[in-house]
Amino acid sequence: MQRNPFEIVDIIDTGDTGTVCVAIDDRRRDDDQIVAVKILTASHARDPKYVARLRREGQILTRLHHPNIVGVHTVETVEGRPVISMEYIRGVTISELLSVTPEGMYGPIVLEVARQVAKALDAAWNHPGDYGVPMRILHRDLKAANIMLDAEGVVKLVGFGQARAQRFATSIQTEDHGSANFVAPERVKGRPDSIEADVYALGATMFQLLTGKHLDIRLTTGAHQHDKVGALELARMSGLDPTARADALDLIDEMCAYKSDQRPTPAEVVNAISAFGIEVDLHTF
Repeated sequence: MQRNPFEIVDIIDTGDTGTVCVAIDDRRRDDDQIVAVKILTASHARDPKYVARLRREGQILTRLHHPNIVGVHTVETVEGRPVISMEYIRGVTISELLSVTPEGMYGPIVLEVARQVAKALDAAWNHPGDYGVPMRILHRDLKAANIMLDAEGVVKLVGFGQARAQRFATSIQTEDHGSANFVAPERVKGRPDSIEADVYALGATMFQLLTGKHLDIRLTTGAHQHDKVGALELARMSGLDPTARADALDLIDEMCAYKSDQRPTPAEVVNAISAFGIEVDLHTF
C-alpha cells in the first residue's frame, strides 16, 4: 500500500466538495517541502463526476508553467482519494483585500491585478500542447476569490476546478456556468464556451474591485447594455485621474460587451492597461 507522503499542518479552506490544506511533502527538497493539497471529501471521492473534475484540474495545471498561474506538482491517489499537490501561495485572495476596502480598491492596484490576470488567461489560451498546438485552456470561474496576491507582489490565478481545454472538445458546454454576476450571456444561454467568456468575467471582476459592487445587469440584449451603461456611469474609482477613469470604464465596457466577438482578447487587455502608463508595485501593497 502506498504510504501517505503528506503531513497536514493547517487548513486553508473547507468547501462543500473538499478541503485545501497546507502540508509538508517529505519527498521534496528541504527548502521546498511546504505545499498546498486539495483533497475531496469522502463522499465526493466516490463520485466519478467530482473525481474526474479534480483530475482534470490537476492535469491541466501540470501542463501550465506561468508566473501568474498556480503551479501543480502532482496528481495522485492517497489513501483512496484523489489529491492535487500544488504550489503553496503565501498571500491573500483579492476578495480578502476587497473586504478591507468595501467601497472599492485603489484604482492603479486593480488595473495591475487585472493586467497580470489577463496575462495568465493569455498564457493558458495559447499554451502549446502536443505538437505545438495551443491547448486553448479556459478558466470558466474567474472572480476575486480565485485570484491571489503573493508576498512578492505577484498575482496568481487559482481555482481551476471548472477549467477545460477547448482543444480536446469541439465545444465546451456544461451545466457549470461559473459564479453569478461574472457569467457571460452566452454561457447562460448554453452556447459553447470561449476565451471571450473569461474576458467578460475579468471585466466584471475589475468593476467589482474598483467599486465594491457587482456588475448586476440583465442578460438580455437591450437590457444588458442599458444596465451596464448605468452602472459604469455611477462608478467612482479612487486613485485614477479623469482620463484614466474614462479609459478604465471604456475597457470594462468592451470586456463586458453582450456579444462575445466585440470583446478584446486577453493580450489586448494587457496592452490596453499597459498603455494607461500607470505603474504600481504590488509588493508594497
